[in-house]
Amino acid sequence: MSIETNFKKMRNGAVTLADPGEYPRLKAYVTGVVGAFARDSRVLGWDIWNEPTTAGYGAGNWPGAEAAHKDRLVQALLPKAFEWARAANPLQPLTSGVWTFGASAQDQWPRIAQIQIAQSDILTFHTYDAPNEVRRRILSLQRYHRPIICTEYMARSNGSTFQNTMPILKEYRVGAINWGLVAGKTQTYFPWDSWEKPYLTEEPTLWFHDVFRSDGRPYDPEEVKFIRAIIKATVASVAQAAPAPDPRNVPFRNTGGARRSNDQRGQASAVEVQMRFKNPGERSVHRQVAALTAAVAVLTCASAWANPQSDASAGSGRESAVWAPKELNFVYQGFTTKYSCDGLQDKMRNVLIKLGARHDIQVRSWGCAQLAGPDPLLPGVSIKMNVLQPAGKQGGEAVPAHWKMVDLLADRDPVDAAGDCELIEQIKQKVLPVFATRNVDYSSTCARHQLLIGATRLKAEVLVADQSAAADFTAR
Repeated sequence: MSIETNFKKMRNGAVTLADPGEYPRLKAYVTGVVGAFARDSRVLGWDIWNEPTTAGYGAGNWPGAEAAHKDRLVQALLPKAFEWARAANPLQPLTSGVWTFGASAQDQWPRIAQIQIAQSDILTFHTYDAPNEVRRRILSLQRYHRPIICTEYMARSNGSTFQNTMPILKEYRVGAINWGLVAGKTQTYFPWDSWEKPYLTEEPTLWFHDVFRSDGRPYDPEEVKFIRAIIKATVASVAQAAPAPDPRNVPFRNTGGARRSNDQRGQASAVEVQMRFKNPGERSVHRQVAALTAAVAVLTCASAWANPQSDASAGSGRESAVWAPKELNFVYQGFTTKYSCDGLQDKMRNVLIKLGARHDIQVRSWGCAQLAGPDPLLPGVSIKMNVLQPAGKQGGEAVPAHWKMVDLLADRDPVDAAGDCELIEQIKQKVLPVFATRNVDYSSTCARHQLLIGATRLKAEVLVADQSAAADFTAR
């Protein structure tokens, strides 16, 4: 592409940005593309606007290459672009790569960057800088408690290399995709200043981007050896640390083909946890933890799986309680985890019994379009049960009871538990108030289509029947 051709493309963009009459066309484009692939498992996310704060390289030399008052126009249009994309209801997360960083205080971020961060489901950023700046950018974004992916890095003559950047990304569990793979027609092995200082006789001694020559040979064999080693070590450490999952509730990325499952979930930000399995009743379960790579478009992740501690000890204090009938309809609404109706039915029954519901509980699928496989609508259950209430609050035959600490995520595979974040939120809001509880310990940070390990907990003391009362009821 010639410089003149590229300038014309830049100028066309500037004209469109400055003309609100063009926005319906942009809206149709965004909603059309996102809508067409909103449930396509091959799409991992949507980068809504690449580096909206950045002027085109050399734009100052080309009058009209950038719209007048570009920042103000972008501040108005960027939220609309996110709104258009969300209107298509995609399963994948939305983001916009941050390029211009401010100081650590939020009010010192550039206004456009503030919008990018506020609107993004996952945080993405670009850096072609030395290690100290890479670390600073990561720390600036970490306080928002969302998954982070570096979607552009590695420019050798700028001091950004695989060897000095990937260990930092691994340390902070930040996914990363480098710029450039094979030296081809894009010629990005030339540095940025080649726009104004052509390299006509030979390739640069130090390549800027790209990893392989056009014949497949690596530009730097030692560099490729390092990339392979750090990916292998990262994947191995994650595989070794992750406990075996429950095959009935295993998170996986749907890679195509009909597979019956009770859960269908998204992916961790830097390492894709793929689960392929047959029907839950069968024995064959295959778990594959694979780095998200396209050749050397590398996503890296450190292994820091925390084993949740069970706290099943009974709380102090005996109570006289009575059984109280309760009925409710529970409809699950989630973006990260998709349940089949029978899967939700089993899971809710187990949760309700754990919270103290009597064992004659009735949990039936409700409002479901299909029983097997992730429900295309909103799976729900109809619940009829008896729960204990303190005897002083209502009449009935008194039964001996006690307070017991219940942790709904105890002894769970951390990846599996993270996938239940949205379900736990809705149980806290809609189900827990039906039970007699005290000392509730709840925290939840859910991100659409992302598994945030250790970000959710729900513990509470619940009123449960003594063993003698439970045995007496069973005998009847």
